[in-house]
Amino acid sequence: MTPVQRSVRILGLLFLVTAVCGGFGEGYVPGKIIVAGNGPATMDNVAAHEMLFRAGFAAYLAEAMCDVAIALIFYALLRPVQKDLSLAAAFFGLVGTAIYAIGEASLMTMLVRHEAARFAQLLFAYAGEFSLLFYGVATTIRGYLIYRSQYFPKWLGVLLCIAGVSFASKTYTFVLAPAYSSDFLLAPMFVSLLAMIVWFLTKGVDVEKWDATVHESSS
Repeated sequence: MTPVQRSVRILGLLFLVTAVCGGFGEGYVPGKIIVAGNGPATMDNVAAHEMLFRAGFAAYLAEAMCDVAIALIFYALLRPVQKDLSLAAAFFGLVGTAIYAIGEASLMTMLVRHEAARFAQLLFAYAGEFSLLFYGVATTIRGYLIYRSQYFPKWLGVLLCIAGVSFASKTYTFVLAPAYSSDFLLAPMFVSLLAMIVWFLTKGVDVEKWDATVHESSS
């Protein structure tokens, strides 16, 4: 297996880990713990399910570390197509991870400060919404570069572009028209995530076209 093919396989595994850890840490646990708009009830849930609460945060930390690695690997894989855009995608992705990390960290304050519960809930919610914009821009750029590349399928790039625009739309509708900020806007990301996991783990990259693109970009 060539180094680039190995990198793509690792990327697929990282996306698989983020899907599992994110589903648990960002989906299941908050749904069991957080009561929207009700700080005292949320604190009661934290006290009653402290280990579940801590496990959810631990899962998020694993996901965040995977996100950093994903940004680095994607940069290396897409740099031969256009270096500046690949770097921009990495920065946007890392900023999105940092913003969401602030929201996740705020939840941990509920373990020690009861009066912080309501503020922590709000910060978590807003950080989650705002991080989607940065993730969306990063995903759109990556989709564009994948579409332009010769070593990944164009349909995968189209999927990522749609998912990225949907992510960004989720943030803007949250700010400008909250009534239309539906979670259905996140559906394209789940589809593209599944597609990337399957493709990266089973097909990977066209090594010959990768080598040709690298040679062309360095010449």
